[in-house]
Amino acid sequence: MQSAHAREGLSLFAEGDTEGGLQTLERGLEANPEDADCLLVLARVHLLIDAFDEAERFLARLVRLQPLHAEAGSHLLFLRYRSGDKAALEQIRAAAAAPTATAFELLNLARALDLTGQGAAAGDAFTRAALLEPSNSLLRMEAGEAALGRGDAPSAVAHYQAAVDAAPKRYLLRAYLAKALVMEDELPRALEQLSNAIALSPEELALHEEMFLLRERMGDFTETSQEAEWLTSRFPENLRYQYWRGVAMLRLGKLDEARSVLEEVVLLSSRSAEARQALADVYFLLQDLSRAQSLLEEAQHMDPSSSAVAVGLGKVYLALGRHAEAGGMLTRAARSPDERIRAEAQRLIEQFQPKP
Repeated sequence: MQSAHAREGLSLFAEGDTEGGLQTLERGLEANPEDADCLLVLARVHLLIDAFDEAERFLARLVRLQPLHAEAGSHLLFLRYRSGDKAALEQIRAAAAAPTATAFELLNLARALDLTGQGAAAGDAFTRAALLEPSNSLLRMEAGEAALGRGDAPSAVAHYQAAVDAAPKRYLLRAYLAKALVMEDELPRALEQLSNAIALSPEELALHEEMFLLRERMGDFTETSQEAEWLTSRFPENLRYQYWRGVAMLRLGKLDEARSVLEEVVLLSSRSAEARQALADVYFLLQDLSRAQSLLEEAQHMDPSSSAVAVGLGKVYLALGRHAEAGGMLTRAARSPDERIRAEAQRLIEQFQPKP
């Protein structure tokens, strides 16, 4: 049976109070420096957040108390492997294959395999670990993060959804679930989870940044503008947020306001190709082709690989009747990994190419 402080700490983690959970576990160790349960939970949490030195410190204390503690030994093997002891991998495999293996032996195998780049095998090990402790939100969070890292959206969604179900008040889990849903192109579900995360932590800056990007991807430009206003009202000197505000105004057709904001961003950000490209879009719509061309050519010099700049220049050159130059730019943009830029470039190419 777990100690009272360990149980309370885990309960606070489940409610989303990470700081409170850590403080409770630390108090448990102050009350009883030999509280093995608090030491173990602290080690697990610090491993999850990649605080490996701190995790090793708690594990060392634990194995001094219980030299044969299987889970602690498994964590220490992983830390040895991570530090360059390649022979530790076989010991990790053996521990995970033992009939008495727990979710954490399997978790350490998954971690080690993930480090080696064996994504599929790591995914299998994460899933096996999760089957042993399906309601462990910390384990599920790590499994979801690993799945996101290897681009496995369905697995990430499954793990993060289970984590949210186990700890519904942890806003960070909902934010990560939203990220996984975006990867799976489930945008309305992602919006629901991100909205719930913001309701749980209304002042968390990173959540509003993610909401701006999601709303923009969904084409919800009024809401995009609202998020940009929220961010700039709190950090008016942040040029990234001001750029987002200018782009949001551009999307809403508020060209004079967009021009004013983006001119200021360009003035203060001497190396921002994307700000110049956005401001060029404003001038293009205002039919000031000379200014748009000048800005885009500056942006291209700063970032020759930008497909957004290429499609912008293609539009300007088309409007100026310079079809050969336009064709070169649009052909480049049509190879963009961004689906929207690719589609726009192809549409423009079809406009000026003669039909067979």
